[in-house]
Amino acid sequence: MSMYTYQVASFCYFPQSLSSFSPQVASMFFKEVVSKLVGSFSDRCFRIYGPAVPVLEKPYGHGR
Repeated sequence: MSMYTYQVASFCYFPQSLSSFSPQVASMFFKEVVSKLVGSFSDRCFRIYGPAVPVLEKPYGHGR
């Protein structure tokens, strides 16, 4: 077993006693990643298209 394989294997080991903890960590990590992606997308849109403009018209089919 090479040193690299050992490091990866030891890093990926997750004790069973923490198995109920892992979904919470995964959820927290996923929310953080999504938050950063949405923020980056919004920043990029702002740089390309400028500030957002509020839409003040009624939705289609809601009278005139």
